[in-house]
Amino acid sequence: MGRLRFNMGLNPETFRWNLQPGKSFHSPECLMVYSKAGLGEMSRKFHCIVRNRIVPERFRDEPCPILLNSWEASYFDVTHSKIVSLSGAAAKLGIEMIVLDDGWFANRNDATSSLGDWKPDRKKFPFGIRGVAHQVEGEGLKFGIWIEPEMVSIDSELYRAHPEWCLHVPGREIHLGRNQLVLDLTRKEVVDGIYSLIKELIESSKSVSYIKWDMNRHLTEVYSTALQPEEQGEVEHRYVMALYGMHRRLSKDFPDIRIEGCSGGGGRFDLGMLYFIPQIWCSDNTDAMARLRIQHGTSLLYPAQCVGSHYSVVPNHVTQLWTRSRTRAFVAMCGTFGYELDPTLVSEKESSQIMQHIQVFKSIRNIIHKGNLYRLWSPFNTGFCSWLYVRDHSSSNSMHSTGQEAVVFIFNNTDNFWSSLVPRLRLRGLKPDAKYKILEPIPNTLNRIPANLQVVRTIKPMFLMGEKVVFMHGSTLMNAGIPVHFLTRDDCFMLHLVEVPEQEIDLN
Repeated sequence: MGRLRFNMGLNPETFRWNLQPGKSFHSPECLMVYSKAGLGEMSRKFHCIVRNRIVPERFRDEPCPILLNSWEASYFDVTHSKIVSLSGAAAKLGIEMIVLDDGWFANRNDATSSLGDWKPDRKKFPFGIRGVAHQVEGEGLKFGIWIEPEMVSIDSELYRAHPEWCLHVPGREIHLGRNQLVLDLTRKEVVDGIYSLIKELIESSKSVSYIKWDMNRHLTEVYSTALQPEEQGEVEHRYVMALYGMHRRLSKDFPDIRIEGCSGGGGRFDLGMLYFIPQIWCSDNTDAMARLRIQHGTSLLYPAQCVGSHYSVVPNHVTQLWTRSRTRAFVAMCGTFGYELDPTLVSEKESSQIMQHIQVFKSIRNIIHKGNLYRLWSPFNTGFCSWLYVRDHSSSNSMHSTGQEAVVFIFNNTDNFWSSLVPRLRLRGLKPDAKYKILEPIPNTLNRIPANLQVVRTIKPMFLMGEKVVFMHGSTLMNAGIPVHFLTRDDCFMLHLVEVPEQEIDLN
């Protein structure tokens, strides 16, 4: 018999609580699952709990709008006219929301100033947030906005008025992180002051339906001048409880606003946060090949519907790597699915591809977001990656009364694929005796010339299974598997499987 030990609870390294007589302390809840079938079953159990018990009930069955975020399109250089221009182009592609990212508030032209001053820059937005939001809505799109309410810049009206509102150790030099300081949320006046600014922003715009809530530096010099020396071990815990409290107030005052948590990406992933907000931005690295590992690891605990993932331009702004449009789209589809680009600069060809991606995603997103995930190939163990989502409609409220649907994504991220055998991809989670119709909604546009191994583009669609529609047994798919032939380092495939009755099969 082996032994298993694990520790749960608050990290004692920086935590101390001065519990007074007659007072109480509520420790955090701990969520555990048991799996007798490895990490895959563990993940599926966690996903089920997160989807059905953790995320706010009002968002459990409401998909995130397909959005375009302005950050990689414009960075700090956002203006009324530019956002309106982005909106018009985005609407033509089928995008459903515009999110105005950093740079919209007074004197915010780079990362060195103005955090805490949540008032629109009248030079950039002469009609205020209400004016630009109104025009975005005129294009048929929803409107969202970026804020970083837990932070303050030294060069800001807020800091000049209340320098004591930041976390700092009295008598010691204050150190900046990303040119900013962290506000002391253990102080009620700080929380109330920041919340009133957020509330005013939302109410004055009359159109905010989405907030990207960012947090771009770690808590350092964790000391509150509002607490006694013996209470300083309580600061981090009080900070988080106050943050939850702000989100509780937002949920009550503005229940229809969807909030995405963010902290340089995945630093904000936390079941406590997901109790108030339905999704978290996975990483500021939007490169599709890098995202394979990032999203694969995130999937250990968190379902796809909670994982913020966007399609961005090439070369990627973070890695400077080029990746095919379909690959960027397929990776983003394994999350909330959105865009980080300027649609006014997109070519006619890529615009057509984006419209196709959006149309296909809408047809399969409920399978991805509600289905059971099977990680078939790990990018940490091989140069390949594959994720399979299986949804049993007989146990859901789907329009399909019975049967399964599945979507499998297959990615390459290695150079030796052309000279080495790629293993057959064996699916899992299907019904062995069931028959499945296999479709490839977005077939490949590349082919290899056998005579010289040259990879060329082709007008004729190239289907991984050799045909537009293929029928196979679940047992065959899970045991014999699917032969996979990659043509480029960033090659990929997506197959849609639908369980069908025996009589529907036509082999002619």
